[in-house]
Amino acid sequence: MQTTLGILEAVLLILVILVAFAVLATALLALLRLVRGKRGSKKQRDTELELVHLDQDLADRVHEVKRNLLPEKQRKKFPKVKPDESYDSTVFVLDFHPSLRAHEVDTLRKEIDIVVQVATPKDEVLVRIDSPGGTVNGYGHAASQLLRVHDSGIPLTICVDEVAASGGYMCAAVADKIIAAPFAYIGSIGVVAGMPNFVGLMKKMGVGYLELTAGENKRTLTPFSEPTPEKEAIELQRLEAIHNAFKNLIKQRRPNLDINKVADGNYWLAVDAKELGLVDIIQTSDEYLIEQSKANRRILKISCKREKKAISKLMDALD
Repeated sequence: MQTTLGILEAVLLILVILVAFAVLATALLALLRLVRGKRGSKKQRDTELELVHLDQDLADRVHEVKRNLLPEKQRKKFPKVKPDESYDSTVFVLDFHPSLRAHEVDTLRKEIDIVVQVATPKDEVLVRIDSPGGTVNGYGHAASQLLRVHDSGIPLTICVDEVAASGGYMCAAVADKIIAAPFAYIGSIGVVAGMPNFVGLMKKMGVGYLELTAGENKRTLTPFSEPTPEKEAIELQRLEAIHNAFKNLIKQRRPNLDINKVADGNYWLAVDAKELGLVDIIQTSDEYLIEQSKANRRILKISCKREKKAISKLMDALD
């Protein structure tokens, strides 16, 4: 019996140490965010704008392969590809692959700032999105930024080659047209929240937790407080409010969709999502862009990049 109690005490001690490390890590994370915020307020280097003519890049590669298929004597005589200076319109390509907190929306915003000032209604903005989702506010901000393209009267197309789920689909839903590769995951229109609770362990260890708040619902569920039906009900109300806002956004942009059938948190392969109305076209982004290039449209990829500081790299790794 004494040995068993000793083992139990050791296990409980390890758990307490883990909790202490978790609290320390939380405090360190908060400190890092504070430092990054202060550094971000300082003057930084100008954003690097990169423009790539994807249509010409593809033509050059195809030409090189064709040239190398010829006998050696004919290669030198093989004419070089001359870029076509006359286009009917332009497809502006943006890549958006957000992390859990969608910090990449800051770069997306800069790219959209440019596009909405140079694109015309006869052009098109194509955004290649791949994301399983993340925080509500981060992805909500991203969806709002994408909606600026549509509100400017410029056709907006979203291409999904791998996954657009939860917040990822929230972003995709604002498009005028959604294109997805056959085996891409689409949907997951739902909201989830969760956290560990250490109250039982704290009671066994004789550890108390005191928290003072001004405002009845300032704090509801936390890892160190006793959950109650009333607190759980408040959190569920908040989740339902977010879920309803999610569904309303999709209904506004895709009015023919049976929202009650697809907003249960489930997700589908793109071929099945198309049958449900979540996707318009089954195709990879590469296929679509090649089609547009053959239709005498310039394919111009725009990306804004900034050199990452060490603190930014660390914060991204912690996401």
